[in-house]
Amino acid sequence: MAFRRCRVSTLTLLLIECLLILVSSFQNHPNAFIRHSTPSSVVGGAAQKSHVLYTLPKLVVFGPGPSEMGLLVTKLAARAGIDSTYVCQAGEENGSMIMMYGADDKKPPEGENSASVVASGADIGAALSTTNCLALNCYSEMLQEARLNTALGACGGNLSRVVLLSQMGATLSNGGGFMGLLGGGPGATEKIVKKACDAKGVELSIVRAGALKGGGPGKEELDTELGLSKIYYNSIFELQQAMVTMAHDKFTLGAYVVAGDVPMANGLQQTMNKGSFEPKPNESNRIVVAGAMVAAMLADKPIDISVGCAKGEMPPSLQEWNDILAAV
Repeated sequence: MAFRRCRVSTLTLLLIECLLILVSSFQNHPNAFIRHSTPSSVVGGAAQKSHVLYTLPKLVVFGPGPSEMGLLVTKLAARAGIDSTYVCQAGEENGSMIMMYGADDKKPPEGENSASVVASGADIGAALSTTNCLALNCYSEMLQEARLNTALGACGGNLSRVVLLSQMGATLSNGGGFMGLLGGGPGATEKIVKKACDAKGVELSIVRAGALKGGGPGKEELDTELGLSKIYYNSIFELQQAMVTMAHDKFTLGAYVVAGDVPMANGLQQTMNKGSFEPKPNESNRIVVAGAMVAAMLADKPIDISVGCAKGEMPPSLQEWNDILAAV
């Protein structure tokens, strides 16, 4: 049998070596806090409020990021006892409630607070006028400065904190990918939001996520949906993606948390890992990220973290998030 010799250029080897060093530096980050959650770690519903350090009775969630992330943040915040409102496009109100709570009742189980959804200008303005926390769902998308300033201008004097969902690598050389090179993407969004918050005199917390996976209700035998309703799983038509999404919500619900920003997985890494639910520090479970966003709303001071994956059958509870944030 004849074997063909493959020649690899010096440049290719150098690029591979740099990539491995970059990934290794994240996986062995000296300040990383890893929480491998177990089923006993979850505290459900209103009972979590006893662990809250910073009470936020009014929340508005909006932004150009993935709608499933905005809905997850809204749903989990409402479950934690926060008066939560999600801003959607006109005509998407019913679908948004179904994605959060299912097609039957379109409301949470008895004893759990329900989120609300608004789309009209009047309803959005009314929600903003009484809020004291804004959750900006951006991730990899660019938030226009004019849109942000309009929203902040509509907020009343009670606004005290903004929590931004951004993407890993936003402040680094690979932040925003091609858009980052053009001055757009998550890096530009972070600068815009920081500038606006400084001008208005409100606190800013930033939660950065890697490549997003998961986000559904989790195991069928659970009494409470961990994330969105089962409609979310049914909306994924690509078989491999659906299988990875469901597996991620069963086995990859731990949190790998690092203070500040960390490198985002590049396109090649994301393609290679597309079919895997193994935990990786530059990938993130949507449920865990949404939990981190809620914890950032309730923390006693602003935070700046990146949230990756770890093994775990349940996401961290609010009390565990308090411990995590105190340790990073």
